[in-house]
Amino acid sequence: MAGVLLPAWLFALRDTLRAGALAPAEALGPITVLTELSHVCETLLAGRAGPNDADRKSITAELRAARGTIGPRAAQAIGPTLDTFVRETTATRLETAQGARSVKLALDALGPRVVAPEASAAAWDDVVAAFADPDVDVDICEQRMMVLRELCEARGHGWWALGLPHVLSDVISDTMLGAVWAGVMDESLLTDPRDQAGMDEEVRLAACRRMVAEDGERDDVVVWLRFEHAYVDGWQRVGPVEFFHAGMFPDGLRAGGGLAGMPGYEPPAELHDPRFTGRWPEDHRADPGTEHAVLARVRLPDIYVEQARRRARDLVTAVIEVASELSQWELQSGEVLYTEKNGASGSFFADPKQLERNRTRVQSVDDPTRDGLARLDPGLVTRLAADDPAAFEAVEDARWVIAVARSPSAAQRVALGTRALERSLGAARAQGERWPDGVRRYLRAPWLHCAIGMWLEVLAHHAIVGAALTHGRDSASAEAVVGSERGTAARSPRSVDVRGLASLASGRPLDEIISAGLMEHRQVRVGLAVLSDPTAAARWLATRERRFDVLLARAERCRNGVIHGQRPTEGALNTVDGFVADLGRIVARDSVRTAASGLEPLAVLEGWRVGIVEAKARLDAGDGPVEALFLNPCARGDDFEGSTVGEP
Repeated sequence: MAGVLLPAWLFALRDTLRAGALAPAEALGPITVLTELSHVCETLLAGRAGPNDADRKSITAELRAARGTIGPRAAQAIGPTLDTFVRETTATRLETAQGARSVKLALDALGPRVVAPEASAAAWDDVVAAFADPDVDVDICEQRMMVLRELCEARGHGWWALGLPHVLSDVISDTMLGAVWAGVMDESLLTDPRDQAGMDEEVRLAACRRMVAEDGERDDVVVWLRFEHAYVDGWQRVGPVEFFHAGMFPDGLRAGGGLAGMPGYEPPAELHDPRFTGRWPEDHRADPGTEHAVLARVRLPDIYVEQARRRARDLVTAVIEVASELSQWELQSGEVLYTEKNGASGSFFADPKQLERNRTRVQSVDDPTRDGLARLDPGLVTRLAADDPAAFEAVEDARWVIAVARSPSAAQRVALGTRALERSLGAARAQGERWPDGVRRYLRAPWLHCAIGMWLEVLAHHAIVGAALTHGRDSASAEAVVGSERGTAARSPRSVDVRGLASLASGRPLDEIISAGLMEHRQVRVGLAVLSDPTAAARWLATRERRFDVLLARAERCRNGVIHGQRPTEGALNTVDGFVADLGRIVARDSVRTAASGLEPLAVLEGWRVGIVEAKARLDAGDGPVEALFLNPCARGDDFEGSTVGEP
């Protein structure tokens, strides 16, 4: 049966849940910031060096910004302790162990209020209110969703494809399965999970509110994972982690099997449960790939079930890295999770293409080296053969970026990546300047140029998708709207007609092209203002400059934390991981360009910096944004595929 027809705002809310959209990269959620503050306090109380003055100011500024992401209903539910903590936590109090102790005590008092069920329910109310108001901008909608996500994760829910967002999406969509989740229908009455249940909108929203306020399920969990290009002689155990030769599964692992009699070995109890063994491929034992594969079994007692998968993956990865830094073991995607109460869920190594790659390795016909050699500049190779220092430096920069990208953790990538920036830009720093000063001078402009090009592409895409959602892809009216928009705002990279995009709504109201309430409507509405109004364009550019500065300050703080053992939070590391990688690509490609062309180092980057200065002056003078900024030859973003610059 056809699903319920959702109003535009509720459609946008559901799809944002499904997509897992996050707030802009410069925004950190309250749980992430409070966790980082806790780590800083623990570092000082342990007698280690704390953050420097700039980092202390950066984290307290992040705290104030994170307070701004919390909606009014959630803030009221948390209570006045929140604003008191934000007001009293200053950079000065993070200088000494005594100050850190007082901050930690206040944190311990605030924490239970932030993760209370009432706060999560109120955060859901903030999400609904933001999406229901078509005048609320995208950033606010996504910030409210980010806060809800963090509060739910802190209380044991998994925010992943098949976790809580999937459940909430089913309820919002009024499916039969959603009705079971919502507790308004008995599971025994379930026929087709996709059929419409007939719940009122108020009932669905109230059910979602109740579910986000519930605690995640805790249980003793066993997680199985698979490594390729790996080998153990039967069985090995390291604490709660066991490794099995994959070819012995399952019979060799059972009582009386090939491992019987090994000292300390006990057969896994789940092997006698058909709910578990039924999750494995029928031809597993006949799979020739099992000869060089290892199964890992991780037992995690009393853990949030939805968080066990990630914890197990992190644990086995750390075990292998510590065991050997040269390990060739490759952890495969997916896992099987087992609890005695619920049986097994999940699966892995089910993709035939992945299995085939694992079995055959990379053959010469598939090796990308040939194409890479064809793209190399002959002049660069000639100079490298002649032991030219600039060519050698360029190749080292490129190899450093590759090595950083291969590092297994965000902490390592940020620390190594910022070290590469420090090394590459060191010669251009004035006396007394720090490495971020050189980054800000030479890399902010090319980062902004790439932001311009990618923003235009994303904006054009939103225009096309929004029109299609409004008019229906197969209707004649939609074909006319989408077809005309494709002609003026092509989605293909580097091919956006900026003037055509700017004139999108010149002949009729935007509401007639894209339904008000859709996320695409909000995106395009703001985008058209930026393309037509010099003041709005200047604000847009200033926002991106602030984003760069926030991410740079955070990257410096995380880098210092990694080096000095201050445990940066995973949330902070994840937001600067791609940012640092983007900057590294800019430096590496500029080095290669310089070595191949003979130009002065940083000359092109300096030209981009001047271009941004001139564009800002033209906007201040009232010139049209299209000509002043968005048709700048450097604005196409050709230099790299940025991961932190593309959101409107």
